[in-house]
Amino acid sequence: MDCAPAFYISMIDSLPVDYWGMAAVSLRVDAAGQPQVAHKLDNGAVRYGIRTAAGWQVETAHPAADNNCCLMLDSSGEPHILFQHGILSRSGNSWSVNNHTLGPIDHAGGVMASDGSAHLVVFHTFSGGIYYSTVSHVLVRGSNWSYTERGRGDFTNPNATVSIRLDANNQPRFCVTNTSDPMIQCWEGIAAPALPWIHNAHWGSLAIDAQDATHLAYYDTQSRDLNLAVLQNRSWSTIPVDTEGDVGAYASLAIDAAGSFHIAYYDNGTQDLKYAFRTTGAATWSRCTVDEAGDVGSFASLDVDAEGHVHIAYWDATTHHVKYATSRAPVAVEPTNWSRLKAKFR
Repeated sequence: MDCAPAFYISMIDSLPVDYWGMAAVSLRVDAAGQPQVAHKLDNGAVRYGIRTAAGWQVETAHPAADNNCCLMLDSSGEPHILFQHGILSRSGNSWSVNNHTLGPIDHAGGVMASDGSAHLVVFHTFSGGIYYSTVSHVLVRGSNWSYTERGRGDFTNPNATVSIRLDANNQPRFCVTNTSDPMIQCWEGIAAPALPWIHNAHWGSLAIDAQDATHLAYYDTQSRDLNLAVLQNRSWSTIPVDTEGDVGAYASLAIDAAGSFHIAYYDNGTQDLKYAFRTTGAATWSRCTVDEAGDVGSFASLDVDAEGHVHIAYWDATTHHVKYATSRAPVAVEPTNWSRLKAKFR
């Protein structure tokens, strides 16, 4: 099915055709509707891109790291990238690293609160532990990290994925996927006990609606479907989103200001980028193919701007491009006063 409204597709970053591949893609949209992307290459480099009036401007934020990365934006729209060694922050035209105290971490998720603090969840392979940390705005560019261990022993695979969001009170909710025995475990808050496992689950993506309810999109490894789980009284109820073929890998969920649901995901059978949408109060989902030109859609990362426009960054394994799809028609806007660029693009 064709998408309505249509998606506009462009290239963010190009890699050599003999290059092995991608390790992570993370997209966020700031308050002005500006899309920004961090992506981690298999050769170790962490790259950062921002869309301007001249198109995508991309640079290397760090030359060498392992595993994934997660882009966070502060209240001013400034980028901070959580990666193996700590947090990369941009100041002027250069990047600085605030190293954490755990040693190299494997997979991590982070989000920044309105007060400038960063809330982080990391998976540490050497110890098999799940750790949570809050880092103040000052410490994002400083030192003195403090982690609290949230779990150990059940997460044994270094390919575990992490998703974290903040509720209306700036309290964290987060989920971690264990891929060696596919299942997802989540926590509501720092002190709360772990929620029941979701079994046969991979690529979990968390979102919180305006009524403070927790939702999790994920790939069901048994039925090979895209599902949405809703948390009620510390118990999960699950509904199918897409059951046609082998669908749901790399699920990325967002809920917009109107309460509508948006999920980007990969179709393993057709090797396409797909998108599912459900308006507030609707009983059924609308689904469509966003990009079908080659093997496209892995590492999908979706966000929605204040006007409800969808933004998706993803990997094209055929052309070795990091690509971008948006439901917002390209329109140049007036330049704004910021530290990085003279013009912006919406």
